[in-house]
Amino acid sequence: MIEEKDIQLVVYRDSLRKYKQESHYRLVIVDKLNYTSYKSDLTKVVNLIKQQLTDWTTSPNYSDLITRFDINSICYLFYFKDECIGWNWTNKDFTADWVNIEQRFANNICYAGGSFVSNIITRPSNAGMSNYNLFFKTIFDTFPHIDTICGYCDWWNRPAIIVNYKNGFINKNWYGRK
Repeated sequence: MIEEKDIQLVVYRDSLRKYKQESHYRLVIVDKLNYTSYKSDLTKVVNLIKQQLTDWTTSPNYSDLITRFDINSICYLFYFKDECIGWNWTNKDFTADWVNIEQRFANNICYAGGSFVSNIITRPSNAGMSNYNLFFKTIFDTFPHIDTICGYCDWWNRPAIIVNYKNGFINKNWYGRK
């Protein structure tokens, strides 16, 4: 659930800033139809999160990912030189936990977030920025009916907020409070 002080963000197809993508980065789209083919890489990211974010006691395990896929969440595995170093998630509706739908969106809108790029693995310093930009570009390229991506950042996560702004996101209150 989004808290009042969290930063709600939106980017439109026409306002996404496009950066040159280096060939050593790529994304692979993983969904409920193919996730078993990527079990090793999904498990690797789960383990990287547990190693890097030791205070996140509710970080997902592999069975949690299956539940995410069951509600049509999509994972975008992020690779540097063919090594999986992170992921991103999207869903056609808003789900803060990637399991429970909190808010339905119109067909032209999706929710994106859950981005993680490991800093345990040696990679260029621009990996996070490249990951975000490639992720948003891939959503728009893969789903031509999507023209709006909604997301949010925890108020304390300044690096993520800045990277979203650099990609063309703007502040916009899209979360319907009950």
